[in-house]
Amino acid sequence: MIGNMVEMGQRTRILCFLALAGFAVSVCAPAVSAETVEEGPLKRNDWTISVVPYLWCLALDGELGVKGLETDVEMKFKDVLKELNAVLMVDFAVHKGRFGLFINSMYSKLSSDVDQTILEGSPLQQNMKIDTTLKMLIMSFGVGYRLGPYPLGTQENGRTPSVIVEPYFGGRWSDMDVKLDVTLDKTWSGEGDVGWADPIIGVMTAWDLYPRWNLMLSGDVGGFGVGTDLAWSATLLAGYRFHFSKRILGNVQFGYRALHQDFESGSDHYFVYDTTMHGPWVGVSIDFGEWPLRK
Repeated sequence: MIGNMVEMGQRTRILCFLALAGFAVSVCAPAVSAETVEEGPLKRNDWTISVVPYLWCLALDGELGVKGLETDVEMKFKDVLKELNAVLMVDFAVHKGRFGLFINSMYSKLSSDVDQTILEGSPLQQNMKIDTTLKMLIMSFGVGYRLGPYPLGTQENGRTPSVIVEPYFGGRWSDMDVKLDVTLDKTWSGEGDVGWADPIIGVMTAWDLYPRWNLMLSGDVGGFGVGTDLAWSATLLAGYRFHFSKRILGNVQFGYRALHQDFESGSDHYFVYDTTMHGPWVGVSIDFGEWPLRK
């Protein structure tokens, strides 16, 4: 137990360090005015490319079931962090003028051990142990069209606050590998690996509020019985822009993201995945070909 607490504390400190380091880079980065930014071939041809490595500090709530074994799951962030074995998360987006293409990918492997007491206080009281292992690959993709920018107020210091609205449509591929071990008098095991695709429609809004501060709000719905019965996601991020160089723009972003999926396969409830993943989100957007910042 003490070892787990030490390990969890070390990982928490690493997360805090990454978030603070990203913000420190943005604050300490030298200011670059519009006059000194080199145009470059991307901007001349109206291209922008964005790469966003990020960390999603997720919690998991819902229901998992495989081959007749079902269990409620409630993994808090500290529990997921303690049991997280592997993680890879990155966003990628390309725009040409108003048209855009995006890919969001996330892979993680986590496990959970839960001890429960059934028929507590009765002569039949027994201890039950549930071991859950979940590997998941989730990849969202789509195309969008930018509308705007729409001004939000009057010009101040040579800049007008504005918002860009980008409707999009696409899909989301999910692959789940779940293993459940339930131990009472003996151990029952069930394992299933299922993948499905969902159509999604959504909208992203980018709010340019001050010379460096910005907001991003996005959400989508999908499934419609094609893969899941219902799926939705929502993201709210605040950002602070800076320049890595004369041609590369950075944007430290932090906020909150949630993803809900309600999936069931097989007439005998072979596989059930009805969960909501949610939690704080932090990342750094590295943008090539974006418009320069003004002081």
